Amino acid sequence: MITGKHLLILTSLGSAACGSSSEDPAGKPTGGCDEQRVALGLDEASPFGIAPSDLLPLAKGSHSAELGFDAKAQPASPLTTLTFVVDTSAATAEYVTRTARPDSSSTCESSLELAVSAKFSTADGKFDETWPSLALVYKARQTPPVPDLLEANLTLEPDAIHGTYAPTYEAGWCLFDVSVVASFRHAEFSGSIIPNFISPPCDPADPKGSVVNGPGALWPPVKPEG
Repeated sequence: MITGKHLLILTSLGSAACGSSSEDPAGKPTGGCDEQRVALGLDEASPFGIAPSDLLPLAKGSHSAELGFDAKAQPASPLTTLTFVVDTSAATAEYVTRTARPDSSSTCESSLELAVSAKFSTADGKFDETWPSLALVYKARQTPPVPDLLEANLTLEPDAIHGTYAPTYEAGWCLFDVSVVASFRHAEFSGSIIPNFISPPCDPADPKGSVVNGPGALWPPVKPEG
């Protein structure tokens, strides 16, 4: 089963649709989506009409790109080579059915999710991450469905980054977490790195102040300022 915070799905994958839920005084969840997961064989047809094995070639193997940091975030950082390696040799798959909860205004999309192992590193040493179970998500955006896009989004905790990446924001603000978003298409690989900061008193367990996105990085690279 593909679980955990590292399966956080951003807006492009539907987080707005399946966000956090609240509880009413009776303790019943309100808002958001309920989901049901069913394991699929790699060659088994999903309700989308395609099998997980139809999607694996989109992400399988080694992908490289030039990573450019926003000059406001890393003013002294030149372009660096980013490498994203996806190992599908032990891939597993689930079909996830999502339905809106009573009284919810959420749009709940079903998806096909593949669990793979992956490595993500940069030549400048800022990142050197390994994920034993990374979720790659497919949602049918066309009729009939076309196996043309897999997306991954995961969250790195500041104390779990295996590299030198240490972005800064305004004085006194602290790094809350870092989102890494990647899109795999035929002959196209793109993504972004988005640091999130919290205002003082900087308690990650109970952030009482604001949580904001800071300047990050993109591949293909952003244009340098100046």
